[in-house]
Amino acid sequence: MTHTNSRSASFTRALLVIAAILVTSLGSPENSNAYTTTFPGMPDIYLVNPGGNHQAWATFRRGPQSFAIGNAADGWRFDVGSASGGYAYGYLEAPDNHIQKCAWIDMSNLEGTGSGTTPSCSLSSTVLPFAVTDFASYVNCTACSDAYRVTIRDTAECTDHWFYANVKPWRSSTSPTDPVLSFVPGTTKFDWRYITKDGNWVMGRVPFNPDGTLRHDGSGAWLFVQRGCLPQVIGYPATSWTGGNL
Repeated sequence: MTHTNSRSASFTRALLVIAAILVTSLGSPENSNAYTTTFPGMPDIYLVNPGGNHQAWATFRRGPQSFAIGNAADGWRFDVGSASGGYAYGYLEAPDNHIQKCAWIDMSNLEGTGSGTTPSCSLSSTVLPFAVTDFASYVNCTACSDAYRVTIRDTAECTDHWFYANVKPWRSSTSPTDPVLSFVPGTTKFDWRYITKDGNWVMGRVPFNPDGTLRHDGSGAWLFVQRGCLPQVIGYPATSWTGGNL
């Protein structure tokens, strides 16, 4: 009986350890399985207003405080379906329709303009985040929620010397739109986060000042750069994703 109880206790302790590991791994916004949302009780139709003072761009994301998947310009329409943790979930649409996407945007970057629409995205009280493989083939790190700094290369593979606001990483074939800032290869720093699923572009943070000059203090905008402009081995430890959510 004592031997049986000992094995049972050991098994129970093992389960508790596994449970603790699972809770830890799922605790951050990067690893949320679903976001519990509320209906905001505010106007349904919003316009993007970056920073609340009509700055150039506002990032739209996979989920609240999660991976950036693109950027919305001042005045783009956003039909809100629900909200969670200071972020709104809804349908983003550029005036010329070159960006149309269900996504999350920080509500400080939105201003209400009206009501009565039917948002084109889910109105469920829980919203599943996009799987990482919906937009990325490679991410810089499984445990962190930030980027890793590299220097942009001055090589023949780096043929496009612009940072772009959008490339539509959720598509099987990406295409850059909305150029934001040019750079000088060989000296410019870039904080990479993930490689798009077609392998052609890298999302990361570009540290620069409001006047367009680059800075290297860790702040900046989340933009896309051509994959050939980054080192072949970008490290940190990188992880290739074959399925599931992060």
